[in-house]
Amino acid sequence: MSDYQRRLPIYLLVDCSGSMRGTRIEEAKRGILSLVSELKNNPQALETVYISVITFSNTVEQVSPLTELVKFKEPELVPNGGTMLGKALGLLSDCLKTEVKHSDNGQKGDWKPFAFILTDGSPSDISDYQKYAEKLKASNDVNIIAFAVGYDAKADMLMLLTNNVIKTDSLSNGDITNYFSLVSSSVMQSTNNIRRNQRNDFNLSSLPNGFEIVTNQDSSHSNTNNSHKVNPNGNRQPDQRAKK
Repeated sequence: MSDYQRRLPIYLLVDCSGSMRGTRIEEAKRGILSLVSELKNNPQALETVYISVITFSNTVEQVSPLTELVKFKEPELVPNGGTMLGKALGLLSDCLKTEVKHSDNGQKGDWKPFAFILTDGSPSDISDYQKYAEKLKASNDVNIIAFAVGYDAKADMLMLLTNNVIKTDSLSNGDITNYFSLVSSSVMQSTNNIRRNQRNDFNLSSLPNGFEIVTNQDSSHSNTNNSHKVNPNGNRQPDQRAKK
């Protein structure tokens, strides 16, 4: 029997297009560092969580390969150009194949990964985006949570990729940092669930003021302290009653 320690891979896909210049990109940098710092202070997360950062602008790059928390270094985020989110999803797909250990011959692999996407625009590479969004959503290989920042972010496009979309229209100072705090609390909730019941689901609850959860029915649903469960197969549903 192997003593393999199952990891919880976390992929952060960060928009580094030209519109992210200034306060937005600085908040993203601070948010990532705060996320890592908070997770390091959680014993279960420190033992389980591995983080990677993928940036997308005119080009896409995995600026931080999948790394354990204690060895994670601040990534370089340089805003410039367009929003090649489609190619970023293609790179994410490759990383899921090469970096994540899958179950094999009765040996359990890593926990199902999470991908948290931050974007303030619409994909520049629509064809690539539609192709990879459809493949990732159908594959069910990763839980994806997307954050649409500001009026120019297209939440309806993100719904092609995942049912777990959060948005804020009137972007205020601190909103991007607050998003990474939400990521931190969600990841810690997931690691606690792994410890208690061997499931890596969590709830998107207590969203910051101005944040909304997007729905298929009306494209936006204001948060009123509702809790939405993201279960291990990536679907979101109102957490009305516990289900096994």
